[in-house]
Amino acid sequence: MTSPYEEIISLLETNNVAHRETRHAPVYTVEQAAKATGVRPSQIAKSLLLKCGSGFILAVLPGDKRLSSTKLKSLLKTGEFHFANAEEVKSQMGCEIGACYPFGNLIGLPVYADNSLSKNEVIFCNPGSHDRTLELKWRDFYTLVKPKIVNISEK
Repeated sequence: MTSPYEEIISLLETNNVAHRETRHAPVYTVEQAAKATGVRPSQIAKSLLLKCGSGFILAVLPGDKRLSSTKLKSLLKTGEFHFANAEEVKSQMGCEIGACYPFGNLIGLPVYADNSLSKNEVIFCNPGSHDRTLELKWRDFYTLVKPKIVNISEK
């Protein structure tokens, strides 16, 4: 079985998506990732796995924004959702909490990207590993993943 990291790299290479990988000490928060890579938190695509009803979705936001539960509930027309726990993250995404990646298309998950993330020409994201960060163009990410562009963040 291949790791999420290997699947992501294969997806990028198969689709000729230019990307750069930075290896660093393990990071577990956006702030740590920003410091390790020397970029602004707003450039980091923070991926949140959420359990909604009987299924899961992936919400992707700039690292300096918070998920608005009000906006998300309205968008999904649901009263309830919760952040996936460690066991759910492992079973759905094959990685640890804090290492979620924005490539939900690899695992059949709907991806909802906050519209403010698209203001970045380049985004930085986790590839399913605490000690690596990927850099790629927003346009390439959008073309590859085809996320629904929505307004789900608050400051």
